[in-house]
Amino acid sequence: MNILGRYGNSGIDIEGTEESLRELSCVLEGLSSDKVFPLSGNRPSQDPYPGHAKTLRLALSNEPVCIALAGDEISVCGAADKLRILAQNIRLLADQQKQESSGRTRLHSHIEYYPGHFFLKAESIPLVVAKTDSRST
Repeated sequence: MNILGRYGNSGIDIEGTEESLRELSCVLEGLSSDKVFPLSGNRPSQDPYPGHAKTLRLALSNEPVCIALAGDEISVCGAADKLRILAQNIRLLADQQKQESSGRTRLHSHIEYYPGHFFLKAESIPLVVAKTDSRST
């Protein structure tokens, strides 16, 4: 899995190709035990995400999904049924096709808590999941 992880005051950003995002989605859907993955650091960080995360920890719990940052590790922890909803959101982004071929806008999705959110815990840090062109990673 070739995923880039960055963080800053505004939250967390993970970025990957269609293939990498599909792989992450599959891992989340079938998670049966805690897993830790190294994250890529092959692109420069930029505002609003100046820090690089080195690992991604996926863990099971009996609660809504909590997205957190501890040092340089991003963690995603939650009940299996809630993690599957997050996985579906990531897969939808992976399957999305860019409408315009010009410009450098990347396809992305914001995953943020709001009161009454159906799968995120209130303590979750805002997450942006971005899909990059396989030629740019």
